[in-house]
Parts: sequence; structure tokens; C-alpha cells
Amino acid sequence: MRTTRYGQRVMKMKQKFIIVMLVAVVSSLFFMGQVLAADVSVQATVDRATVELGSFFQFTLTVTGTQDAEPVDFPQVEGLQARYLGPSKRISIINGQHLVSIGFMHNVYPLKTGTFQIPAISILVDGKTHTTKSISIRVVSAGSNTTLPGSGSQSEGLQDKIFVVMGTPRKETYLNEAIPLTIKLFITEFRMEHIQYPEFEHVGFLKDGEIKHKQYQQVVGGVAYNVVEFKTNIYPTRTGVLTIGPAKVTGEVVFKGSGSRRMRRFGGFFSDDFFEDFFGGYETKSVTLESVDLTVKVLPWPEEGKPESFSGAVGNFGFDVSVSPQEVTVGDPITLRMTVTGEGNFRAVKLPELDKREDLNMDFKFYDPQITSEQGMKRLEQVVIPKNDKVKEFPAVSFSYFDVDQRKYRVVTKGPFSIKVKSDGSGEIKVVGLPLTTTGQIVHQEEYLGKDIRFIRDQIGRLQPRGFQMYKSRLFAVVIGLFVLVWCGAIFAFQVSYKIKTDVRFARRMQAPRFARQGLSKAKGYMVKGEKEQFYDTVFKTLQKYFSNKFHMPAGAVTFDTVIKVVGDKGLKAGVFESLKQIFDECEMVRYAAAQLDENTMRESYKKAAEVIDAFERV
Repeated sequence: MRTTRYGQRVMKMKQKFIIVMLVAVVSSLFFMGQVLAADVSVQATVDRATVELGSFFQFTLTVTGTQDAEPVDFPQVEGLQARYLGPSKRISIINGQHLVSIGFMHNVYPLKTGTFQIPAISILVDGKTHTTKSISIRVVSAGSNTTLPGSGSQSEGLQDKIFVVMGTPRKETYLNEAIPLTIKLFITEFRMEHIQYPEFEHVGFLKDGEIKHKQYQQVVGGVAYNVVEFKTNIYPTRTGVLTIGPAKVTGEVVFKGSGSRRMRRFGGFFSDDFFEDFFGGYETKSVTLESVDLTVKVLPWPEEGKPESFSGAVGNFGFDVSVSPQEVTVGDPITLRMTVTGEGNFRAVKLPELDKREDLNMDFKFYDPQITSEQGMKRLEQVVIPKNDKVKEFPAVSFSYFDVDQRKYRVVTKGPFSIKVKSDGSGEIKVVGLPLTTTGQIVHQEEYLGKDIRFIRDQIGRLQPRGFQMYKSRLFAVVIGLFVLVWCGAIFAFQVSYKIKTDVRFARRMQAPRFARQGLSKAKGYMVKGEKEQFYDTVFKTLQKYFSNKFHMPAGAVTFDTVIKVVGDKGLKAGVFESLKQIFDECEMVRYAAAQLDENTMRESYKKAAEVIDAFERV
């Protein structure tokens, strides 16, 4: 019996082994199929474009898509001497696709100063000739190029290794038109950590709340850079020649520090690379990189063909309208829905205001609309009540915008919508509420309360021995309790003080309420004086500084959308996000669009700002 069971177990193990091997073989064949299907490309790169005399740079010829390639000699360049290091094979997965590559590496030593041109190299792979691009190398005298971060915001030696570039696809645009803005951070040789979202001056522009980013590699002038790309949209709010930037990116550069020099003093065993890295072989230096300014010419909207209903919407939009139900009784509500979708500045999209049309007010009663805005969409829902049964249709609704592709105005009309209104047959108004008496007064029933009962104590309780015992007295317990509380309080205060000094995130979060109170107090002073622009500018900066400290993010990255992403669902009361969005919108309208808001709106904005901060402090 035991032998049979043992044989069964052996058979099962063999079956599992065969299945695993088959899966491995099939996966390998699939993997090889993907690898072999990749296109072959050849690229020449250097690890730096500027090198000191007496040092060297590394030249790599990379063949991607295959590993079946023969080594290529470094071309003969007067003033440069190369030494072949050998091949380097690599397998990587990019966007789910397996790629193989082989790189032929050379150390190149300059023999004199000057600018040298590494010519294009041709290599034959799978019967096809591939040619690289030429690379320019600048050789400077020793000591003229600093390789470590200095005390400035952007050291001379870092300019070619870490830099920021800002660009837009066009230099001429229309008012309210979306302008894609790209900010690229290029990094080579060094490693950069704790990179913050870029900040840039944008006077005369509205900035999109969302900043998208991605990372990839790019070869510029023969140097392979790691690129961090940030993308957002900006919208001009005034005409003329406007300036964007400079864009500033802050981070920490990691480089070989003084720790390695300290460890070499011990020599021998402690000079090993492991101990150099462990005992401070690398250091960090905070740097702030700046790009070059950009200028954009903003044109006004053309007057030719401009419709009367045009309210400033610029982009590519779709417009839809629906009316339901289409069969009602006089006094019953009809829901009017208008939706605008597409691409453009939705802050400038103004939906038609039908309640201001006198011809419609004669037949319909309009209630305040509910307007919601999402990414790429703006929706309006409004309750409309027909006043009489003579109404046969709801009139057509038009929406106009300026088409940025065709450079002309477009008007989209929906309707009219047929509706059938029936008479209710009665003019009485019924009120639903509490039951009334014949005299019309609400009846209140008298409530009878019971009486408390106190029982006579029939037990004398626990007897205590005669004599005073200190450790059993209440005073002793109170003193000991106070001592414990004071001790715990001292420990807690020490822990908080220590954490504030060592934990930047915690310290910023603790300081957020104090900054908020100071900012609101300053904003209240402007509100009392009636200084509208200073008030909304202070409210915006207060919210920006509060959320920046509370959630440990750059002040320039604080927008309504980023706050929602960071907070998520943390049990905030209903309406907090709506109040926050309304405050941001009002601040931007006053700060950039010079909107006219009265004192009541200022007081309401101040109240909402205080309530929003209080709500976030309670979660």
C-alpha cells in the first residue's frame, strides 16, 4: 500500500514537472517571437559632450532589435584616442514589448583641447546598412569645468548635464485659446531626486489645474539624456505680446561626496566601495533650474462674422440639448439639459441664458440652473415650468464658438422641441403638512413625565480601618496622577519638538493652520477696506500655502484638481469641494480677468474659505 501511494506521488510530481517545462518552452518561444519581431535600429551616444583634457568620455554604439552584430572600430579622429572596452548585452521590456540590444563601448581620451567631430558610422546588420549621426565633442583645459554642484542655483558644470527647456507649438494664438505648454528636464551623468512640479510665471494666462508628466530617454547632440516631461495647457486672458516663464524646477542632485575621501584616510579594508557608499559616499545638493522665457502674441477675436450670441468660447466643441418630459400639465416641471463637449478653455464657455429672453418669460417660468464642469465637458440642468396650455413647443437653443482649426465662428442650433401642455383644471393650491384642527391650529398632545424614586439604603457598605494611610488617600492618587500626566506631557512635547525638527512633512502640516489663520486675518482686513483685488489675491495665496504645507506639495502645484487627487475620499462633508472650486474660480476671475464682484460676494467667499479650511482640519 505504501509503495503504491509513493508511486502515485512520484507520477504526480513528474506530471507537474512536464507541465511547468511546457509552459516555460511556450513562454520562451513567445518571448523570442516578440524579440525577433522588433525593428533593428543603430544609435551612437556619448556620456558627455564636454570633457576636460586629461580625462575621458565614453562612446557607445548601440544596436537595438538584435544581438547578432559584429563590433565596430571607433573612427580615426585627430586629437582623440579610443580604447575598446567590449560588448554589453541587454534585454528590456518597454510598454509590454521585449527588446534586446548590444552596445560596443569605447573609452575615448582627448589629446588636446578644441572641438572634435565624431563622424557618422555605418554598420551592416542582417544584410541592411544602418548609419548613425555625427557627434560634436568639446575638450577644455583641466580645471575649467566644474563637475560638482556649486553654491549657485545652476553651476557652470551642470548647464550641459542638467537643464530645463520650455516650449509651445505656436507663437501666435487667439484670446482664450488653449496653448499646450511643455517643460522638459534633461539629466545626464547625475541622478536627481525629489523633483518638484515646475513653477512658472504666467501673468495674463490662466493655467490648467492638471499637470501630466512622463519619463523617457532622448539623445541630444549625441548625449543620451533621461528626460522628465511635464505637460499642461494655458489660456491667454488678454491680447498683445505676453511672456511666459521662466520655468523653475527644483530637486536634489546626487553626486560623489566627501564621504569617500574621508574613508580613504583609513585605507585598506575601509576604502572599499561598499563602505564608501555606506558611510556617506554620496551627497545631495538642492538645485533650482530655470528655462528661457517664451513670448506669445495673442490676437483678438476677429469682428467679421462674429455672432451676437458669442460669449468667448474658443476651441472645438459639440453642443447638445434635450427637453423632457415632452407631455406635461400646467405647473409641472420640465427639465432642460444643455451639454458642451470638446477641447478648449471650458472656463470661458458660457451656456445660453434662456431666462433672460423676454419672449420665453411670457410662457415659461425659469428656475436657477445647476451647472457642472468636468474634464472636457460642461453641463447645465434647469427646471422650466410652462405657465399656460397654449405652449406648443420649446424654442430652439443656439451655442456659438470660435473654431481654432478653421479660424472662423460656428453656431450650433438645437430645436425647437415639441411639447404638449395640458390644463390642470383647477386653480387651487394644496399645502401638504401637519394635520390641522377645525380652527386651523396644530394640536399638541400633553406629555406626562414620571417621578424619580429614591430608595432607602439598607446596607452600610464596606468598613474602613481606623487611622490615616497616605497611599490610600485621594490626595495621593491625585498627586501621582498629575505627576504621570506632566511626565507624559513632557515626553509628548519632546517627541513633537523632535519630529518637527527632523520630519519636514510633519512640520509643514503642523504649521498649516497657523499660516491659514494669519492669511485669513489679512484677507479680512482687505475685505473691510473694500480692496477686492488684494482680498482675492490674499485668499488664493492663503489656500495655496495651506494645502502646500498640509499635503507637502509645491505651492505652484496647488490647484483644485491636485487637491482632489491628494485628498481623495476622506469623509469630508458634502459641499466642501464645491465651495473650494467656487473660491478658486472667483479668485482667478478677479486676479486675471478683472471680474466685478460685490461686497456680499467677498463676505461669502471669506466665509467659505474659513469653512473649507476648518473642514480639512477636522479630517
